[in-house]
Amino acid sequence: MGRDGRESVRSSIRLPDLRSFLLAVAFPTSIDVFISSGQYVLERAQWAAHDFGRLGPPQFGLYFKVPDILLLLLIFGAFFEEVIFRGFLQTRFIHGYGLYRGIFLVGVIWAAFHFFSDFSFSSFTDQEVLAKLGFRMFMCVALSFVLAWLTLRSQSVVPAAVSHARYNALVFFTHWADVCGEERVASRPVDCARVRLVPLLAGSRRGKAGTRAGITARNPFCRSPRLAKWDSSFSWPGRCMQTRTFPF
Repeated sequence: MGRDGRESVRSSIRLPDLRSFLLAVAFPTSIDVFISSGQYVLERAQWAAHDFGRLGPPQFGLYFKVPDILLLLLIFGAFFEEVIFRGFLQTRFIHGYGLYRGIFLVGVIWAAFHFFSDFSFSSFTDQEVLAKLGFRMFMCVALSFVLAWLTLRSQSVVPAAVSHARYNALVFFTHWADVCGEERVASRPVDCARVRLVPLLAGSRRGKAGTRAGITARNPFCRSPRLAKWDSSFSWPGRCMQTRTFPF
């Protein structure tokens, strides 16, 4: 890393001003509100089209849950990444390639850093691989500009780490809530890891495993946890036909 690299990392680890911290929290929170509101509108429309009058409508408040406090542990991984990518690489790349090109290249490297975890736990078709690579590249490059702005504005990687961790909590909570149900995610996130074993056991223990994990036998990832609050035997038709993949 060298003396200059160590100095750049050391100088980037400092307490930010209050406004930068609030911006770091507001950015992923606004994404959360946008996604949750959109999901509510979509499922409300599906309810009106398919089951109007047979079941109660989706409850708006159930789409906005505070993630488990244990998800704050994500701050450590996010902080480590931000020290490396924003505290060290970004500084060198901006000096070497200019502001926008340097941030773009850091985003590309950041995306490549995540490729291994994207494909470690699932099998994909060629089209799915290309789609996942493209989505990962787009998201990392786009987020790289946002996190770079937070870092350059505050002269600290702490706001970027906070925003990064909050975004990871959003992804984790939103994804696993669809698989496990909100109560399980909100009470014990580690239970979600166990649900990954359910598809492997569903063939031989379909009924028993499906009932214990709170999923349907037809598709282990199709239960809408919000709809399950009104009817434990009901599965949402639009969601049940989808094939779920894991982001980690």
